[in-house]
Amino acid sequence: MEHLNRSISFRQQVLARAIIAQIAVSVLLTVIPLTDGGCVSPRTIYPCRCRGSDGYGLSIYCEEVNIALLYSGIVRLQSTPVSLLEVVNASMRQLYGPMFVGPAIKNLTLRNGDLRAFSAEVLSPLNETLINLDLRENAIKAMPIEALKPLNKLYSLNLSHNQIEIVPDHAFATLSALFEIDLSNNRIKSLAPMAFVGQNNLERLHLHFNDIAVFDKNTFRNMRKLKYLDLAANNLDKIQKTDFQQLTGLWILNVSHNYIKSIPRATFVTNTVLRVLNISYNALSEIDQNTVKGLRFLRDSYFRGNRITRVDKKAFAGSKHIRTIDLAYNRLQDIPYEQFKEHQWLERLFLNHNNISRIATQAFSQMYQVHIDLSYNNLSFVGNRSFSNVANMTILDLSHNLLNEMPNDAFTDSDCTTLNLMFNNFTDITKIPIANLSSIKVFNVTYNRLQKIDRRAFTKTRLYNLDTADFSYNNLSDISGNPFEKFASIRFLNLSHNYIRKVSFSTFGNLPTLLELDISHNNISDVAHSGLATLGAVRVIYAQYNRIHKMFAIPIALNELHVQNNELQQIYPGTINVMNSLLRLYLDNNNLTNLVRGAFDGLNALQELSLGGNNITEVPYEALEVMAAIQHLYLHNNSLTLVKKRDFEKFPTLLNLRLDQNRIWNITCDAFVGSIQLQRLNMSYNNMSELSPTALTGLVSLRVLDLSHNRLRGLQNKTHGLLDGLLSLEYLNVSANDIGTISDKTFPRNPYVPYQLKAVNMSSNFLSYIPVLKQPSLQKVHVFDLSNNLINQLERGAFANLTDLRHLSLRKNYLQILRTGFLDLPNDLVELDLSYNRLSEFTPPADGLSPNMVLLDLRHNNISRISTNLFPLVKNRLRLYYADNPLHCECSLAWLVSFIQRNQRPQEASQWTNTFCVSPAHLAGKAFNEIALEGLNCDGDPTEQTTGDVTFRFIQVGQRFIELQFYVSSRQDIGGFRVEIRSSQEAYLSYEAFIPYNRRFHRIPRSSIRTSQEVDMHTLCVLATDSENSTRPIASRHQCRVLYQAIGIAVSRKTQPSLDVIVFAILMLILNGTRLI
Repeated sequence: MEHLNRSISFRQQVLARAIIAQIAVSVLLTVIPLTDGGCVSPRTIYPCRCRGSDGYGLSIYCEEVNIALLYSGIVRLQSTPVSLLEVVNASMRQLYGPMFVGPAIKNLTLRNGDLRAFSAEVLSPLNETLINLDLRENAIKAMPIEALKPLNKLYSLNLSHNQIEIVPDHAFATLSALFEIDLSNNRIKSLAPMAFVGQNNLERLHLHFNDIAVFDKNTFRNMRKLKYLDLAANNLDKIQKTDFQQLTGLWILNVSHNYIKSIPRATFVTNTVLRVLNISYNALSEIDQNTVKGLRFLRDSYFRGNRITRVDKKAFAGSKHIRTIDLAYNRLQDIPYEQFKEHQWLERLFLNHNNISRIATQAFSQMYQVHIDLSYNNLSFVGNRSFSNVANMTILDLSHNLLNEMPNDAFTDSDCTTLNLMFNNFTDITKIPIANLSSIKVFNVTYNRLQKIDRRAFTKTRLYNLDTADFSYNNLSDISGNPFEKFASIRFLNLSHNYIRKVSFSTFGNLPTLLELDISHNNISDVAHSGLATLGAVRVIYAQYNRIHKMFAIPIALNELHVQNNELQQIYPGTINVMNSLLRLYLDNNNLTNLVRGAFDGLNALQELSLGGNNITEVPYEALEVMAAIQHLYLHNNSLTLVKKRDFEKFPTLLNLRLDQNRIWNITCDAFVGSIQLQRLNMSYNNMSELSPTALTGLVSLRVLDLSHNRLRGLQNKTHGLLDGLLSLEYLNVSANDIGTISDKTFPRNPYVPYQLKAVNMSSNFLSYIPVLKQPSLQKVHVFDLSNNLINQLERGAFANLTDLRHLSLRKNYLQILRTGFLDLPNDLVELDLSYNRLSEFTPPADGLSPNMVLLDLRHNNISRISTNLFPLVKNRLRLYYADNPLHCECSLAWLVSFIQRNQRPQEASQWTNTFCVSPAHLAGKAFNEIALEGLNCDGDPTEQTTGDVTFRFIQVGQRFIELQFYVSSRQDIGGFRVEIRSSQEAYLSYEAFIPYNRRFHRIPRSSIRTSQEVDMHTLCVLATDSENSTRPIASRHQCRVLYQAIGIAVSRKTQPSLDVIVFAILMLILNGTRLI
C-alpha cells in the first residue's frame, strides 16, 4: 500500500477523492453494515439512530433534524424494511422531494415539529407499505389531500394537535382502508357534507377539542361501520335528530364538554347498538323518558356536570342492561319514590355533588351489586325503606352530608359491602342501622361527633364479614361493655384522634381475629393489665401520642408496637414476658432516662428498637445486652456524652446504629468491637473534636459513616488515619466540622486494599488548600463535595488521580484563578460546580473537559469572558450556568449567542436566567441570550466563530470546472442550497445555482461565470434555503471561500483519471470508509 501511495502523484490523489465522493453512494447504499442487535451501524444512518428491529424491519429514531439531514439519515436504507421511522422536533415547514424513495416504511411518525405543508408527490413512494401515519403536534393548517391520495393501504391517520380549520369534501376519498382518523385538538370549524365520503370501513373518528358548532345531516353518511365517535369539547349547542341517524353501527358516542341544552325526541332511535353515551358537562336541564329512548343495548351513560334538576322515573326503563348512570355535579334536590327501580344490571350510580336533601321511601329498590355514591350533598333525611331489596351494594357512600340519624328500617332486605358515613353529624352510634347489613366488610364513620360506644351500640347479631371499622376523628371518650365483640371477623380497628382516657378489659375484650389496632392520638393514661394482652392475634398496635406512664402487658403475637410520645418513665423487669414474635419496638420521646437490667428480658427476636428523645445519658448496655438478634438500634436525640469501650460488644447482628443529636465528645478505643456486621453508623450533631484512630476499629462491614456537624479538626493523627480499618466504606460525610487540612493520612492509603469509597462530603469545613489527592481509597469516588470551605488554592493535578469522579463541587469557596494544569479533571466528570467563588476567568484544561459533561456552574463569580473552548461542549448540550457574572459582551461570544438563539430548547432557557451584559455601554443591562449579533461590534463579520449552515469538504478549481463538496452543519430548517459567485470588483452576481437537499456536490462550468473583465479574485458562497425555498442569511463566513486565479489544480480537457487513480480511490474507500452527511 505504501508503494501504491508513493507511485501516485498528489494531483492523482486529489482526483481520487472526487471519485470516492461519487462512487461512495452506490457502494454504501448496497452494503449496509449490521450490528449484533439487528440494527444498522450508527454511521450509516447518522444523524438518526436505530432502536432495534422487529419481525418486519428496523426502528429508526431521528430528533432535531432538517430535510437535508433527514435525507442523509435514511438515504442509505434503499429497499430496507423499516418498521418505524420516528422523526421528532424536526426543523422543516414543508416536506417535499425524493425523501422516502427507497426505504419500505410501514409506520411513519413526524411529530412535535413545525411542519405545515406537503408536496403532492412526497409520500407516493410509500403507497404500497405505509400502514400508520402520525403527523400530530405540528403546524399543519390545511388538509394535505394531494399528499395523502396515493396511500391506499393506510390504516391509521393521526393529524391531531395541528391548526386545521376546514375538512373539505372528499378529504379521504382514496383512503378506503382507513380504520382510524384522529383530527382532535385542531381548529376545525366546519365539516363539509362530503368530507368522509369513501370511509365505509372507518371504525374510529376523533374530532374532540375543535370549534365545530354544527354539521350537515349527510356528514356521516354511509359510515355504517363507525363504532367510536368523539365530538367532545367543541361548540355544539344542539343536537339534531338527523345528526347520528345513519351511524347504525355506533358503539361509543362522546359529546361531552359542549353547550347542548336539549336532546330532541327519537335522536338515537336508529343507534340501537350504542353501548356508551357521554353527554357530560353540557347544559341539559332534565332527562325525560325520550332522551335515551331506543337505546336498549346501552351500558354506560354519563350526564355529569349539567344543570339537571329532574330525571324521569322511566328515563332508563328501555335500557334493561345499563351498567352506569352518572348524574354527579348536577342540581338534583331529592330522590323521589321508586326513582331507581328494577335496574338489575346497574353497577354504578353516581349522584354525588348535587343538592339532594331527602331520600324518599323505596327510592332505590330491586337492584343488585351496585355502587351508589351520594356524597357531597345536603342530605338530612333518609326515609323508611329507602334502600329496599338492594342486594349487596358494593359501596354506599353517604359521606359529606348533614345526617345525624337514619331509620332502623332504612336497609330493609338490603345489604352493603362498604358503608361510608364520614363527615356527617352523627353523635349516637345507635342511630346508624347496620343490623341488616350482614355482608358489610368496611364501616367508616370518621369525622363525626360520636361520644361513646357501649354494648348497645351495634346489632345483637354478629357481623361475620366486617373486616375494617374506622371510628377516628370523633369525640369518643368512653368505650365499655366489649362493644366490638359482635365484629366476629374484624381485622383492622381504628380509634385514633379521639379523647379515650383508659383501656380496660371491657374496652376490647377478646377479639381473636384483630390484626391491627390504632389507639394513637388520644388521652389514654392507663392501660389495664388485660386491656390489650387478651388480643391474641393482633400484629401491630399504634399507641403513640397518649399519656401512658406505665408499660402495659403486650399481646403474645404482637410484631410491632408504637408507644412514642407518651410519658413512660421506666420499664421494670418482668413487664415484658418472653416474646418471640415482637420484631419492632418504638419508645421515642418518653422519659426513659435510666433503663435497668432486665427491662427488655424476653425480647429474644427483637430486630428494631428506637429509644430516641428520652434524655438517656449513658448507653443502656445492661438493659440491651439480651437482644442478640437486634439489627437496628436508634439512640438519637438523647444526652449521651461518651461511647465507652465495648458498649456494643454483644450485638454481632447490628446493621444500623444511630447516635446522632447527642452530646458525645469522645469515643474510646475499641468502642465498636463486636459489631462486625454494622453497615450504617450515624454520629452527626455531636460535640466530638478529636477521635482516636482506633475508635472505629472492628467496623469492617461499615458502608455509611456520618460524622457531620461535629467539631472534628482532622481524621488522623501523626501516624494513622481514622478510616484505615473501614475496608467496606462507601459513603463518608464529615461536613460541618473544623477540618483545616487534608493530609496523606486523611484517607486510607494501602495500595493492596480494594477500597469501595464512592462519595465524600467535606463541605462546610475550614479547608483552604487542596493537595494532590493520590490516596488509593479515592480512586473509585464518584461524588466529592468540597463546597462552602475557604479554598483559595489547588495544587497542580489535585483531582487527576480520582479517575472515577463524576460530580465535583467547589461551590462557595475563595478561588480566584485556575491556572492551566491546576484543574486537570478526570475524563468521566459529569458535573462541575464552581459557583460562588471569586474567579476572574475560567479556561478549560489543555486537554479539554470531558465530552460527557452535562453541567458546568460558574454563577456568582467575576468572570467577564467565556472561553471559546467551551463551545464544543455547549454544542453537545452542556448546561452552562453563568448568572451574576460581570459579562463583557464582545465579538468572541458570537458563537455562543448564535448557538443559543438558533438551537436552544425552551426547557434550557433557565440556564441563562440573570445573565446580563455589563459592557460595552450600549449592551449594558441586556439579557445575554437576547442580544443581537450585530451589537457585538466585531471587526468584520460578527459570525467569525459561529458554525454555519454548511461546511466545505473541498473546493477544486480546474481549467474548465470548479467542483465543490460540502456537508450540512446546522439543524435549522434547511431544505436546499444556493451556490453563488461574486466578483471582487463588480457588484452584480457572477453565478447562481440552486441544489436540492439530496445533493452535496456541485460542478460549476467556468464558462457560465459572467464577468465583464479580468479579475484576480472571486468569492464562492454556499447558502442554505429553508423548506419554503427562502434563502437563509449566511450564518458564518466559513460558508464562503475566496478563489484566487492561481489557487487550485488545473486539469486539461484531455486529462482523464488513470486506472491506478481509480484503483487507489476504491482501495481507500474499502479500507477507511467514507462518511457522507
